[in-house]
Amino acid sequence: MTHADFPHSGIANLLGIGESSELLRDAARGWSTWAEQYPVLAEATDAESFFDLRVGSQLDAPDTQAGLHALATLGAVDGGNDTAAAAALALQLIPGMITLAQQLQRGIGSQYVDQVIASQLWLEIRSFPWRRLEKVSGNIYMNVRHHVLTELGVRSHVERDDITWARTTPTDITEKMRGELPADEDPAEEVARILSWACKNGTLSTYDRDLMLSLVEAADREPPTRTGRSGGLLSNRASREIARTFGTSEQTVRRRVRNSIDALSAACSQGQIPA
Repeated sequence: MTHADFPHSGIANLLGIGESSELLRDAARGWSTWAEQYPVLAEATDAESFFDLRVGSQLDAPDTQAGLHALATLGAVDGGNDTAAAAALALQLIPGMITLAQQLQRGIGSQYVDQVIASQLWLEIRSFPWRRLEKVSGNIYMNVRHHVLTELGVRSHVERDDITWARTTPTDITEKMRGELPADEDPAEEVARILSWACKNGTLSTYDRDLMLSLVEAADREPPTRTGRSGGLLSNRASREIARTFGTSEQTVRRRVRNSIDALSAACSQGQIPA
């Protein structure tokens, strides 16, 4: 696969990394120099071959993450300040941005989704805190998603303080998140409110909040189970989709979600989540 094979090229074109990209040609010319500085890049000859070797298969592999971090360091304003390296990194992250754009188009249908994602992705790449963070793909995805929702006016629903919760104390947070709600309540909005509270309260990190929101969205797209219960939340299909989007493994997704569910369940049992 090359960037020309992407089924949705709007974001790539907006970033100047579509077909006949001058930035990617600059990246190809500079790749050997970058590889001398960062040997993890030496297996590839340009941004597209790096994608084929690494990102196209295992985004969470250590060598892939190290390569992405090398490109992030080179592309950041306070690093190498190399726009060609920034473009090379953007190419690697395009699949996750395509998934995000498709999710948002289904959810809110804004005609500006591609534009906002493209501009925010570029800002995140150019300002990536490479000295402090090692994981590139997941952190950038999380930040892009957060800022795009804010820009498009969706975050206002997430940031509400009047959290609605059940009158009884649940023993399984997945039951509550996927169970029956009052007829006038939107289940997705309800979950977003709860996770937003948990993030502000320190029960969850912003990363885990966004991972949970994305996983709930993915699970909602699956057919209900025979019993109508919440089996889809940690289904293989949903976990696989979110793992690709966040640049991690399915096992890591499931582990973090289970830990988040445990933390939310504890908050419920202790009466910390207001009704």
